[in-house]
Amino acid sequence: EWVDGVADAALVLSEDDLITIAPLDVTTDTITMTGWIKPAKVHGRTGIIFMRAGALTTGIDLMPDNQLGYHWLDVAESWQYESGLVATVDEWSFVAMVVTPEKATFYLNSVDTARELTRVHEPVTFSGDLTLGSDTHQAPRRFAGALDDLRFYNRALTTNELAGLISAGTRPPQEVDPMVIEDFDSYNAYGGDGGQWVWDVWSDGFGGNGTGSTIGYEFEPVMSRDIVVGGGQALPLLYNNTGTFADLNGNLASIRVSEISRSLSPAQDLTRDGATALTLWVRGDPTNIAEPTDSLYVVVKDAAGSEAAAVVASPADLLKSYWQQKTIDLSSLAGVDVSRVTEIIIGIGNRTSPQTGGIGTLLIDDIVLSAK
Repeated sequence: EWVDGVADAALVLSEDDLITIAPLDVTTDTITMTGWIKPAKVHGRTGIIFMRAGALTTGIDLMPDNQLGYHWLDVAESWQYESGLVATVDEWSFVAMVVTPEKATFYLNSVDTARELTRVHEPVTFSGDLTLGSDTHQAPRRFAGALDDLRFYNRALTTNELAGLISAGTRPPQEVDPMVIEDFDSYNAYGGDGGQWVWDVWSDGFGGNGTGSTIGYEFEPVMSRDIVVGGGQALPLLYNNTGTFADLNGNLASIRVSEISRSLSPAQDLTRDGATALTLWVRGDPTNIAEPTDSLYVVVKDAAGSEAAAVVASPADLLKSYWQQKTIDLSSLAGVDVSRVTEIIIGIGNRTSPQTGGIGTLLIDDIVLSAK
């Protein structure tokens, strides 16, 4: 059965299906296998791109619990390896395996979510049939779900090439959720992504807004790709309220808070579809320095220029290395027309009485409306 997939049409397999490809007749110790998979269940073992051929058995597969794995010349050290990368049931996942003579590297959904096994890989002769979505060693080792854009390369792809497969036209289409204000998934993480940078949409202190904030990491990927709430990315927000922060032109921050902001045009109605609350997710770090004045707050501005602020996280929350959902009741934003919001500001510090504070990094994700 063919259905809409990631790159084009995807093939849906049941556990009764068996797809084979004639032998490739190549001998190599360097390959890349990639593809998009959408498991319909939690599997035991099953092949993705696989050759079951006795001592030559080689390929990328799923281990128990949908964990990404592999075989190489049927050596136990390969098929016993646990990558810890798990494909989610009923969701599209990009999987890749890059093998060289010295190591095997596995990727799930991002070049930043990778696991590496260092071991010798002797050359394999691909003289047997390749199967897609199955391992013919045992009948139960059949994939149930959808497969799309499966690829075999007789070389090791670079991380930039893998990132290109993910982002350049092969990312699954995302439905627009009317309750989402910002999910940070559409911005560039790498220079070759071809889209917008997050600082093209959000302003920060490094760009000259007069505060001590910087959005995005200094080096690529500039977005968080492996620590997220949902989707594919989260926003790194670096704050510096020490009074030593300088922007890209060397100007010291004029105010000892750290703020980022996004303009909304046209104005957005935060009460749409019955919404009564604005929520966002924040993740701290125990290495952060958070002084008593370093609270996390959100400011909402309306079309008339009125604004209201709500403190959503304490200094202690900025040290917690797990995701925390913070909720603002829209009725608490007194004096603001929440049906005509034109700007959202996220800040760290004491906005009404700025004081010297700390320094650190937060992750922000999924700013959405909800019915509280």
